[in-house]
Amino acid sequence: MEAILQGTYRHPQILVQFGWGETLPSGRPVQDWVKGLPGRVFDRGNKTWTITGLGPDPQAVLDRAGVTLDYGHIGPDSDLDGRTLPELVDPICMLKKGGRRVLVRHRLLGYDLAVERLGQGATWDKVSGRFELPVTDVLLGGSPRPGIIHDQRAIDRAYEVRALPLTRPEDAAVVAAAGSAASMDDLTAEQIAHLRSINGVVPAWFGLPMYPFQEVGALAVAAGHTGLFDEPRVGKTRTSLAAATLLRSHRTLIISPPLVVTNWARNAEESQLATRGGKTDGKVAVFRSGRKEPELPTTGIVIVSDSLIAARPDLRQRLMDWSPQVTILDEAHRESTYGAKRTEAVLELGHATEKRAIALTGTPLFSSPAELVPLLELTGHLGPVFGSVDEYLTTYTKQDRFGRNLPKKRDLPQLQALLREHVWVRRSKKQVGIGMPFTHDPEVVDVDLKPFREAHQDVLDRVEDWLDQFVADHDRKPNDEEMAEFSSESIGFISILRKAAGMAKLPAAVQMVKDHVQSTTTYVDGKPIYNRPLIVWTHHREVSEAMAGALGDEVAESAMIIGGMSMTAKDEVVDRFQRGEIPVIACSIIAAGVGIDLTRSSDVMFVETDWTPANVQQALDRVQGVNQKANVTAYTLIAPGTLDERLQKVQHTKGQTLSAVLGGDHDVSVAENIDEMRALSDILFDLVAGVVKKKRLPRKV
Repeated sequence: MEAILQGTYRHPQILVQFGWGETLPSGRPVQDWVKGLPGRVFDRGNKTWTITGLGPDPQAVLDRAGVTLDYGHIGPDSDLDGRTLPELVDPICMLKKGGRRVLVRHRLLGYDLAVERLGQGATWDKVSGRFELPVTDVLLGGSPRPGIIHDQRAIDRAYEVRALPLTRPEDAAVVAAAGSAASMDDLTAEQIAHLRSINGVVPAWFGLPMYPFQEVGALAVAAGHTGLFDEPRVGKTRTSLAAATLLRSHRTLIISPPLVVTNWARNAEESQLATRGGKTDGKVAVFRSGRKEPELPTTGIVIVSDSLIAARPDLRQRLMDWSPQVTILDEAHRESTYGAKRTEAVLELGHATEKRAIALTGTPLFSSPAELVPLLELTGHLGPVFGSVDEYLTTYTKQDRFGRNLPKKRDLPQLQALLREHVWVRRSKKQVGIGMPFTHDPEVVDVDLKPFREAHQDVLDRVEDWLDQFVADHDRKPNDEEMAEFSSESIGFISILRKAAGMAKLPAAVQMVKDHVQSTTTYVDGKPIYNRPLIVWTHHREVSEAMAGALGDEVAESAMIIGGMSMTAKDEVVDRFQRGEIPVIACSIIAAGVGIDLTRSSDVMFVETDWTPANVQQALDRVQGVNQKANVTAYTLIAPGTLDERLQKVQHTKGQTLSAVLGGDHDVSVAENIDEMRALSDILFDLVAGVVKKKRLPRKV
């Protein structure tokens, strides 16, 4: 049997065409042999197979199968002319334009073996059929990664990136101390003088009032600790603008979620950074979706949402050509996934920044140290401090059966120490004297479980459908690995159960809201005074809308903030709430959990909560700002017999990881007997395994 070598030196392929039922000399069906190779693609139109991977010794694979390779189709102009198969095996790299990433073809080695050689930093682009690798990951242990044909430019760039400390060695100790200081009072006179000698002091013309912790934080950020990870509501906006001022930035780019673009514009104008205190004619330009674009100012500040730069490559390129001197990324945890469109857009702009890229977030990770990686690349600390993505993930995470990077708990204290020493500015609300004491307790409510049981049966029916099809295709039951793969691909089934639990709690929640409003409202001249306005948090859109609708029928002047609302509508609701005109507001944890101030309230109810403790903490922090003067009371509704208690286990486990890395207490779980509950990763797998165990295979005739 013959096969044809085709393609190029960088992207070789082998074409195989055979008839129905054709066998190899060994008697094995050709189709079975092809399907067992490391890489192959079937062309239905031409009825041909293209082999894209044969492993480390392709000639031996072909010889064992009795397949002869035809080189006759290769002309003298082809870069395959004169090449042998061993020359076409090793993956080959090329430095991508801009120098941030490396493009990699796996060639005849095949996808899976290439992944092993490239490490965990590699991401696969299905469209182009190649890997992308952070330039830092060209090196392994300080030397070019073995088994790869490298682009020398990429090697040079990798060494360059790894050797770029953001903080001078002689400044490192004092800047690390400043990054954890609540004020200058925490430093010695010698440390203060040293810190101020690096970039000077915040000038008198800076237009935003600053707390002592913001001043010392700005000095640390400007000196290289550009991970501004203060807890939510500690005033990172002013700290970052002051840091840009210290860095004498004449072109400052601010990237934020759409919800807070207006707030950034107000602070930017008041700071006077754009005009350097009236010394220049710099402008503040705000780009908004659906609005006419402003001109890019010669000097000044540009404010744009992260979603807009992801959707508009042309705008992104113009901003890169504008060459920002400082880039500020607000709510940086939104960009935690390599390869995601928004993350890549932000990282490209960070790479084009001349002086500093500053990442702002109070929740730099949600459950795994892996979420920090894009932020570390943005701030410039990935290479100098941790080496590469692969080295970082190998040190601080381990992969589970679903391919997720879970934390290595024993190594998290070391990670925290490195972050404190080299990367972050992080202070808690308690440390800087912001916020009030609060309680967060469970509220167990009895609900009608019939809708939840119906949803549970619906999920079981869907698993049965998959199992029936699997047995029909394979004439056997799935093994653990196949059940795990199906479970990871079908995690949406859990959402069905969570949604049903949320809907089941609505009647009890509405009654509790009515009781709260009635007991805390007083009247003056017939006008209601809402002494303790309530925030009701939900997660799923259907539950949010049902909650808002029920409150609208039962409680006058109630309002909502959910996904899909315009920025103007959200701002109007927030303003009315803060003025005391709304007794209860139903909020989506995702839509209203960041960037807004709801400190008029000190009472919080979670009808639904979230798998991720950082999202819950963000929601709680809407009432824990500098303006909060009352003790905060929060409670989470838990319906026995639903997923609620298991969800608390997930929150508890993830909260332990956050506490180990970030310090403090990030456990937002409220249920009792937490250690007896199962984690989320096991819920669906166990459900699938139960269905499989009961399945009876048909008798063979």
